[in-house]
Amino acid sequence: MTAIDLVVVGGGGGGLSAAIAAALSGARVVLLEKEERCGGNTARSIGSIPGAGSRFQEAAGVEDSPQRFVDDVTAHTHGEVNAIGLERLAGQSADLVHWLTDVVELPLRLTEDYRHVGHGVTRLHNPPGREGRVIVDHLSAFAESKGVEIRTSSPAADVSLSEEGTWLVSIEGGETLSARSVILATDGFGANPEMMAEYCSRYVGLAYFGGPGNVGDGIRFGLAAGGVAESMTAVLGFAIMGVPEASPSSWDTMVSWTVIENGGIVVDAAGRRFGDESVGYSAFVDAVVDAGQPLVYAIFDERILQSVSSWEERFRLLVERADSPVKRIDRATPPFGIDAAELDRTLAAYAAAASGDAQDEFGREDTGWAPFGDVLYAARAEASVLTTLGGLVVGQNAEVLDAAGSPIPGLYAVGGTAQTITGLAGAGGYISGSGLLAALGYGYLAGTAVGTSAAG
Repeated sequence: MTAIDLVVVGGGGGGLSAAIAAALSGARVVLLEKEERCGGNTARSIGSIPGAGSRFQEAAGVEDSPQRFVDDVTAHTHGEVNAIGLERLAGQSADLVHWLTDVVELPLRLTEDYRHVGHGVTRLHNPPGREGRVIVDHLSAFAESKGVEIRTSSPAADVSLSEEGTWLVSIEGGETLSARSVILATDGFGANPEMMAEYCSRYVGLAYFGGPGNVGDGIRFGLAAGGVAESMTAVLGFAIMGVPEASPSSWDTMVSWTVIENGGIVVDAAGRRFGDESVGYSAFVDAVVDAGQPLVYAIFDERILQSVSSWEERFRLLVERADSPVKRIDRATPPFGIDAAELDRTLAAYAAAASGDAQDEFGREDTGWAPFGDVLYAARAEASVLTTLGGLVVGQNAEVLDAAGSPIPGLYAVGGTAQTITGLAGAGGYISGSGLLAALGYGYLAGTAVGTSAAG
């Protein structure tokens, strides 16, 4: 049996940041990833990391602070937040961005061309091309350069505490590792049909695009060790996952929500809007579910298409592919069988609202660049679940807490394995970037705590 300082279970952004932080303090670290390649949901994201009060904001003339971040999120979610976790992560968010750029040498820059819903100022920092895979690949290489032993295709079968007080992590295939500490970073349970039916039945039947290995392993391990879980009905959804003509929808077919934030709308097959799109890409999933729409259509103009294509590689490639779900609209015969007369009425009503000549029928106030120009596009899409948000209750440094609120020594949970910081139920409360903040931020805090303990 091999004795080490730390075993990290899960190789997404949270697990990798935790491994790096611990290794930089001299800890001996082994990271176990069940898939053939590290990634998790971080690799599937566009890599948005909030940093409230970062030097990048200061250079851009953006005034921000952790308290403003907390206030923004609290207002958007109507107070439905994990206040302890939100305040802790918001408070160290700028330091996290600086650590990632200065120490880990991850190329990040402030995203200034848009603000995702829930953020009062531009505070999201993204990697080149706005691809989360860039983050994961960089963190993986950096971790290995600092001595982290990354074992892929190595699912953890069990995590338990020995009589001697060390943690035992058994790996499928027979080997068991002994460690002073364990960090659980296996994300949520979106790929577990039984758990989805038990906790998130409202969203059963929607397409799932999170990691295939996200079956709740870390939550299960933490509960067995005496931890407790909260917010188990909460999910991160995405309302407009593109549906191409000749292939199934996937992460590569995500229709950027930036097209909506810049003024785009969503209609049904009859050409009618059915909700306030400005609530955000996750919250609008509830509108799609309530409307009973298996397919929906994002409508936007040429300016929006060109702008988003210039900033986001994934969207540009989606527009360019031969079976693209994005089609130019002929107003007489719209694509996808959208009703022409109803679409015209919808566009006229939206233009009046965007121009200030009428109130929006769904209460939308931020209409971006609307009214639209003459050249319009429609993107065929479906609602989906990206991951679940419920998880283990953790403390200030991501230590797993028991039912009495006391830390379980040597056990930590980060990212989607820990309870969400925002959006405590359903799809309505998620704020862009909060998932990566919980992954990378909690990972940094937990890894630092383990590394400090090992050094002492």
